Amino acid sequence: MSLLIRDGSIISVDAMRQGDVWVEDGRIAEAGGQAGTVIDASGLYVAPGFIDLQVNGGMGHNFEDASPREIEEIVDFYV
Repeated sequence: MSLLIRDGSIISVDAMRQGDVWVEDGRIAEAGGQAGTVIDASGLYVAPGFIDLQVNGGMGHNFEDASPREIEEIVDFYV
């Protein structure tokens, strides 16, 4: 499956530039081919790989020892 994210503000480790991002089989590709899906990202930011999937808590609380009320505060903060 291929995907083209067109004309976004691409945020990378060393720079930010306007351009396209090609994704082939779930991975960012160097060069594009025929895109199965095209997303217009004009006026939007594209930040590949900058998502932290691990969350230990928030709002000064840690899930490890948080009360039900504190867990609700953490969840509300992230939502």
